[in-house]
Amino acid sequence: MARCLFYCCIIVILVDEITGQGNCGSWGISSSSAVTTYLGSETGRAYISTYQVFCTGTVSAWGFYARAYGTIYLQIWRYNGTTSYYTLIGQNQITITAGTSYQEQDTIIPVPPDMRISAKSSDYIGWMTSDSEMITFGTGSNVYYISASPAIGSTLSFTSSASRMYAVKAYMDNSE
Repeated sequence: MARCLFYCCIIVILVDEITGQGNCGSWGISSSSAVTTYLGSETGRAYISTYQVFCTGTVSAWGFYARAYGTIYLQIWRYNGTTSYYTLIGQNQITITAGTSYQEQDTIIPVPPDMRISAKSSDYIGWMTSDSEMITFGTGSNVYYISASPAIGSTLSFTSSASRMYAVKAYMDNSE
């Protein structure tokens, strides 16, 4: 038992050193051939995934796989207890332009400390693009969406769904 505890601690420390992230973890899906197959043609949609955060902390980085240029708002949403209603807690804007190294590869974008979103356990990962979709997907679990450009603090009903898994991930640091 002591040996396992010792080795497990070393592994956690090494993972923390390698990723540069806190020990709270990351949630969502990294790209793989299963989720980089398709790129939607819809515009002006906000999405909430079934990817939940399982700790209380701040978003220290976002991971995604983009196949198109544009601006994306990576978001944290909180279920408000009423069927299909969620409140936008915060968002980080990322712009991908021609010639950047972010397109067509796994990308991790650090969030500056003053721009980090505070999240609670059970919050949801979401995103929005005002133009065409940018993040790739494959078939899989449900994702919910609306045609809107929500403001931080707004509560909206997400009733439409699609069977898609998107290549998006939030990296979390523990609360201090």
